[in-house]
Amino acid sequence: MNETVVLIHGSGDSAEIWGKTKTLLEKCYNCYAISFSNPYGSPEDQALELEKFLKDKKQPINLVAFSLGGLSARKYITNHPTDNRIKKLILLSAPNLGIPALYLNFVPAALIIISILGLIIERSLLFLPFLLIGVGIELLCYLRKAVLLSPSAFAMRPDSNFIKELNRQHLPEQMEYISILDNTKEFWHRLANYLFLYFEGDGVIPLSSQKLSQRCVPNFSKIQYKELLIDLPHFEIPYQAGETILDALTQP
Repeated sequence: MNETVVLIHGSGDSAEIWGKTKTLLEKCYNCYAISFSNPYGSPEDQALELEKFLKDKKQPINLVAFSLGGLSARKYITNHPTDNRIKKLILLSAPNLGIPALYLNFVPAALIIISILGLIIERSLLFLPFLLIGVGIELLCYLRKAVLLSPSAFAMRPDSNFIKELNRQHLPEQMEYISILDNTKEFWHRLANYLFLYFEGDGVIPLSSQKLSQRCVPNFSKIQYKELLIDLPHFEIPYQAGETILDALTQP
């Protein structure tokens, strides 16, 4: 076990999400999983935490990053382009171009505020259904580990300053990059794809955003890049994608 693997969770999660995936990888690698102090924090802050976490890790290091964690990992790498300890970055359904659904991240909160004001000022129950809709959406998103007005959600909007700045940065060319792309056939997540006009994706992140390309990596033609494909609902990826991650780690 001469190589190190560091597992990086997504928004609203912790190191615990890796479960049997971490157990599987520990058979072949020195495997660690980070838990960020604020799971809904900005990728910039998480990249700084990742820097501290990696200080005492043996090289070579393979970073395996899920969803928002992929942006945090990319931010770390662009902050430290000469960190030759990093051998591979494996991205699992990372929103490299952002999540278009988050253009609407303020709508539920707006519904709640307007409805409460309407109930108070107009004293009309006509506002009650809109209040319930707003609260319902916020609660559903929270149960799915998303806080719509959090720093992480704003960072993952396609028009965010973070996404724009990150996608102007060159990636180091001495390491390898593998995107594990998720295009699920599971009914409810596929329905979510169509609802947000993704057509292809994992119910949260469109397939086009999961890929590294010239659109998000200016020196894309010069990096070593591969893609693997899985079929899982977005939130099951850390639990169920262990074999595919292992395959990516052993790719020559």
